Formats: sequence, structure tokens, C-alpha cells
Amino acid sequence: MSQSALTTPAYRRFLIGSTVTTHGLWILRVCMSWQAWLLTESEFFVAAVAVASYLPVAVLGPVFGALADRWDRRKSAQVFNLLNTLITAGLFVLSAFGWMTPAALFSLALAFGICSGGYTPMRLALMANLVPSMQLASAVQACPEGTPPSGSAPARNPGADGIVRLGFPVQQARRRPSLRRWTGRGRPNRPRRHRPA
Repeated sequence: MSQSALTTPAYRRFLIGSTVTTHGLWILRVCMSWQAWLLTESEFFVAAVAVASYLPVAVLGPVFGALADRWDRRKSAQVFNLLNTLITAGLFVLSAFGWMTPAALFSLALAFGICSGGYTPMRLALMANLVPSMQLASAVQACPEGTPPSGSAPARNPGADGIVRLGFPVQQARRRPSLRRWTGRGRPNRPRRHRPA
């Protein structure tokens, strides 16, 4: 068996959807900062919006990482992705109709940070369900998390981000769970320990 996770069809589909979604996250982050500047022309408020969108990830990420082992990873990732899509839609509607206020933008940035704090660990934990254990290192290395898209330009409205983010739920709905890791007895395949005679 190859050591590359790209030989697993389920992982290839996941990687494509995850790459698109990660680009959508970075587009949304740039749009929120840009919107903060357009609303107030205050460096302090731009920094406050950035802190509201990043600090919950650092604080809540380990908590959601521990919960990723207890919750259904696929459904949790879908829920967090749907919540981020709704936040993006809220940002779009408020911006498009001229209803955006600094308080609303700060609230959306904070909600986005909380959802991102849950989405990232769930998405990373989901890889363990997609590939055999010998390919897990390759799967984690190929993961696009944390890599901002090159050439991202600030956009005035984040409508395109919402369209980009729709790819993940569609891709996840088509994915069938891989049962390769499970034996017929309902237990995961684990290496047998050598017991001294």
C-alpha cells in the first residue's frame, strides 16, 4: 500500500473540498478586515475585528479538539461549516443593503471566530476517518489549513465566499464513510501487542 494519502479517493475529494473551503475562510477574513476599515477608518477597530475572529480559535480550538474524539466528526464539520456559511450570508446581506454597523461586524467576527475554533479541529480529526493509519502523516501534510491564498484581494462584498463555501457540504454529502479501518466484529483494526510467553 502506498504511503501517500492521495491514493485514497475519499481523501482526494476531501482535500479538494477542504482547499476550496479554506480559501473561502481567508476571503471572509480579508473581507471582514476591509469592511472594518470602510466602516470606521480606524486601525484600532480593524485590529479588534481581527482579534475577535482569531482569539476564539486559539482559546476554543483545544476544547473542540478534545470534543472531536467524542462527537461525530463528519456531522460536526458540516454543522460548523454551515454556521460559517450563515455568518458569511449575514455579512453579505448587511453589507449589500447598507445595514452594516461596527457592532454588527464585531459580533459577526466573534461568531466566525467561535465557529472556526470548532471547525478546524473537527476537519483535521476527520482525516483519521478517511485514510489508513499509515497514510495519516501524508494526509496531515497535504492539508491546506493555515495557508492564505496567494493573490487574495480585498473584496467589498463577500458573496463570492458564500458560493465558494457551498462546495464543502455538497462534497461531504456525496462521500460515503470508509469502513476499511473496521473489522467485521465492529472493532477498529489495532496492531496486536506482542505478549511475552
